[in-house]
Amino acid sequence: MGAWNSSLYGNDYACDVRDDYIYLLRTGIAPEDAAQELITRETPEKAQADDSALFWLALADTQWNYGVLEPEIKENALRCCKLARELFQWEWDKDSDQANWIKTINTLANKLQSPQPPRKKIQGFRSFICPWAMGDVFAYRLSSAYSKEMGMCGKYIAFRKISELKVYPMHMNAIIHVFLNVWDKLPTLEEVRAVPLLPSFTRPEQEIINPGAYKKYRDRYYFNFTTTSKRQIPTEQITYLGNWIDEAIRPTGSISFSDSIPLGWEGSRANNTIEKTILSKLNAWSCTAP
Repeated sequence: MGAWNSSLYGNDYACDVRDDYIYLLRTGIAPEDAAQELITRETPEKAQADDSALFWLALADTQWNYGVLEPEIKENALRCCKLARELFQWEWDKDSDQANWIKTINTLANKLQSPQPPRKKIQGFRSFICPWAMGDVFAYRLSSAYSKEMGMCGKYIAFRKISELKVYPMHMNAIIHVFLNVWDKLPTLEEVRAVPLLPSFTRPEQEIINPGAYKKYRDRYYFNFTTTSKRQIPTEQITYLGNWIDEAIRPTGSISFSDSIPLGWEGSRANNTIEKTILSKLNAWSCTAP
């Protein structure tokens, strides 16, 4: 545990307990169920005395702030407050550090025994759930300044949704395969199916210079759209070509974030926007239009 001062949240563990509890509340879990989930996960009864005390203190304080303090959690926290002098979470640099910690505990004890505020309205997360079905294939019309610079503006690339990835806080994004080609005109599903996949992690020059180092990445073809709102999807540039189901389709969550290259839509704040990232890789693999 790291600590930087003698306040209740002057250490990383108390901050984690507070933040994890608030996260659970924002997912829509009832306050008492969120607390029980946290207790089951952290098992404070088996933790060291310092961590156990911080757990109950942080949880009780957070519940009080939200107007949902439970009697048992309050009782556990007040018991820990009485043991304040025995809790040495930090190696005190000076006597005032310990005095400040005891002051923190006394203030918290008084707070927990005072009437808690009215139950606070909890703001839930705004989540994005990818609307595409597994196996959906799309053509994307290039239009960015980078595409114009590369002489590709108005042409098409194609991709297929083959899995989904759950990302913080509650988004469900598409994992896609991108096809190793650029089309001058809108392709058909049959034309797309005849094209190989674009590798996501390697480039030809990397495999030539150091083939051993990139061996494990040669069969990686996964990209993920880091989408947080349906409004980000440029629907006017995307054309649905059809659905294609085969053994490449993977269950949700079976492909991790580290197994894929993130892609943001043009105009987003993403470091890897779709057109520059994909065209750069297509160019490296000497992609030519049919």
